[in-house]
Amino acid sequence: MPAPIVRRAAVSDDAAIMKLLGELLPSFDVPARFEWLYRRNPAGAGVVWLAFDSTTSAPTGMTAFVPRALVAGGASVRGALGADSWVGKRHRRRGIATSLFDAARADMDRDGFEVMFGTPMDANTTPLRASGSRLDARVVRMVRPLDGRAFRLPQPLADLLPRFASSARGTRLDEVRGHDPRIDRIWEEARHELDVGTVRDAAFYDWRFVQSPSKVQRPFVILERGVPMAACALESAGDALHIVDLVAPRRHWGKALRAIAAHALGHERVEIRLAADDAASRHLWRHGFFARGEAAMSTLVSPSSKRAAHLGDPARWFYTRADADMDCA
Repeated sequence: MPAPIVRRAAVSDDAAIMKLLGELLPSFDVPARFEWLYRRNPAGAGVVWLAFDSTTSAPTGMTAFVPRALVAGGASVRGALGADSWVGKRHRRRGIATSLFDAARADMDRDGFEVMFGTPMDANTTPLRASGSRLDARVVRMVRPLDGRAFRLPQPLADLLPRFASSARGTRLDEVRGHDPRIDRIWEEARHELDVGTVRDAAFYDWRFVQSPSKVQRPFVILERGVPMAACALESAGDALHIVDLVAPRRHWGKALRAIAAHALGHERVEIRLAADDAASRHLWRHGFFARGEAAMSTLVSPSSKRAAHLGDPARWFYTRADADMDCA
């Protein structure tokens, strides 16, 4: 069977990209998502690689890098989220995904990307490994019950949970509705505690949450007696309140989690996803959280990176759902 034609996408390829994204995300407003994620990203425009059938010239697959600004070992780093990797169902098992990832890897230095990262779909893990990505990092789902029904607790314990969840005196959540300078001040303090993490400043929060197509992941500043101490983004999905992101100095994490739990009354549980080593270091069990499953995280570090030791070490990463490319659960 003839090998596919794989190349970097041009502006004239937008129709092919929309076709493939429509197959990958049939329930999404694809043009709105593409404009938001690939064109208005404050870290830079997304880069797409396409595969075409060598006989019919029909688009058969794609992968993409969405730029992200990072800090690593105190330095500013240009990285990329691996996003929207898809091969049409009739064209699978032909090595197309591996060819796409190989092309993206070959262009990393051209685009100035020191690292690509993400939490891939299971179908993409094998071609990612074949293209040189590491998948030894884990992202863990942490759950805190707010209602005894969540974990089928005995009634006496279940009755205590709402009172425990609401013990956040003096704190409240103030919704963010645009570029909020309070987030810059919170980020400036928190960033120095992160070994590796994406930038979570006011520009990022405005783009990632306020401007997102779905607008279901809502950003907040958490106030303690009127003073900003943390920023977060929350999404209500059924019985769960998802903490999509939380940025705060470590000393404020406990108070921030209690404030969010108080805000979550009416839900059965609060959930947060974090890099597994980072979650363990934060001792979330002290705040009522339990591990409930995990997923692989991939990283691909450019050989020319001066921060390879940091970027390639899973124990150094801070990662939340805000680092993914989905603006809804």
